[in-house]
Amino acid sequence: MALRRLLQGSVLPRVAGRDLAPAVAPFSTESGETIRATLFPGDGIGPEIAESVKQVLNLGSVWFLCTIIWIVYM
Repeated sequence: MALRRLLQGSVLPRVAGRDLAPAVAPFSTESGETIRATLFPGDGIGPEIAESVKQVLNLGSVWFLCTIIWIVYM
């Protein structure tokens, strides 16, 4: 539930009357849609962060009823 609110921008704080949520339309997919995502893990802490990002987005894809196909370049 928190991930959904974060993705919709409702978790980001308001500062001095300014809404810090992005000024873009909320992300939406058709049920069953496939999303191709390209990932460049890099070096240093990059591979660990990239793996965490994949895990979070894969969990989010369950909520949005879509499939993410990862194209990873080393």
